[in-house]
Amino acid sequence: MQSLMSTNSVLIPSFQFERRIGVRDSRLVARAQFLRIIPEIVPHVLDDLWPTFWDFVFAGCERFKRELGIKERAPASGREVFQRVFGRACEENWNAITNSHREAWIWRAHFWTLEELHRLDPGKVSAAFPHWNLLPQGPLRRGLQRWSERWNLNADWCREHALVVLRRWLFNKGLLESFLHPHNPKPNPYVHPPKAQTLRWHQHGQPTPGTPNNWLKIIWDSTSLEALKDLWDNEYGRENWYSNVRASREILKTLVFNGSEPKRVIFKEFDIDGWNFLDESALQFRRKAGVAFRRYLAKTEDARLDAFERQVSLSDYRNGSNEFVKNFAWRDHTLKQFGERLDRYLATMNRRKKAAIAKHNLIEIHEKPKLKEHLRHTVRYQIPDRKQNALTLTKIAQRARLRESAISKAINECLILIGLQKRPDTRGGRKFGSKNSCASQILNSLGH
Repeated sequence: MQSLMSTNSVLIPSFQFERRIGVRDSRLVARAQFLRIIPEIVPHVLDDLWPTFWDFVFAGCERFKRELGIKERAPASGREVFQRVFGRACEENWNAITNSHREAWIWRAHFWTLEELHRLDPGKVSAAFPHWNLLPQGPLRRGLQRWSERWNLNADWCREHALVVLRRWLFNKGLLESFLHPHNPKPNPYVHPPKAQTLRWHQHGQPTPGTPNNWLKIIWDSTSLEALKDLWDNEYGRENWYSNVRASREILKTLVFNGSEPKRVIFKEFDIDGWNFLDESALQFRRKAGVAFRRYLAKTEDARLDAFERQVSLSDYRNGSNEFVKNFAWRDHTLKQFGERLDRYLATMNRRKKAAIAKHNLIEIHEKPKLKEHLRHTVRYQIPDRKQNALTLTKIAQRARLRESAISKAINECLILIGLQKRPDTRGGRKFGSKNSCASQILNSLGH
């Protein structure tokens, strides 16, 4: 059995475990939900990751400069390689770049530049930047570190998620086309993330601008959910199988039950799947087994009574009262026998459960039906607004119409569950990015 999950109510598996690489499926469920809530409540966190995206682009340019057609030793830095590719893309596509409003030129120039980067092999790029902990010291690592500290997401799993998102941003065609047709283009694409232009078509007349597509949010959301998908469904799952919820459940089940299914319940001709104590309690299994046995018993008793009824019609039962008593008491007697058999089975499985807990360091946890609601409170508390102003527990409690103590307890439990350090005292943050003048200089020189 796999762990049960739904969009509105998350059912935490009965057990989680930690082994060599820290498979903790209930924690992964909570982390995925936490990450999905961030764009909804504090979207500026994604916007602030955008300048770090360019650090990732420059790092990729430095690593793959030969594949980008820069074969001489100079330029040395990734930023210089990018500027060379940028200048080359502008020269080759100048008519396409200038075939638009002037404020969109800088964005269109980046479209043609990033299209060249799209020719790189995504697998090789992933292999070059596989995990946060393997990043060398440099602007990319420092940028991710600053971003995570600024928004109180100072944990390796947050930075790991951000790195995967950066890789997805680089190779996403929807995001690439946002540069070709930007919605309300800003003067500096190195600071302001792109929004894709959309049109609303009318039955008569010209189309009007529609709601822009935010590919940063779309990619962030989809990446957040990938830890909850099947193991081989996607590249992220293949790269990080140990972060996959369903895979971790199967791995845990295989280890605990030695590669087979839990011992089955067999009583005479009745036979059902055994108790998987990793995903359900003894009471849940007892009730399930009781219902299944009564269904089986009803069919068996019906056939038995049919046969007995035929015997009654063919024989003289004036002296056969014992047969009546025996047949009418058969159901109760059989239920009692099955109950005793089920008790012995559960006692055996409970001993195996205790042994598995000791052997595999299993940790029993409880269902959290309000997990998503509590995680929303946690995001509001943990992450400050765009101006680095953080909400107090009092304000969050007032908005939720709950006691402050209840909110505090929920937030503390969530932070422990997802493995995130509670926010420090709020402090001022720096402004997002700085204006990049190199691209403007290239465009201006080509425009003359």
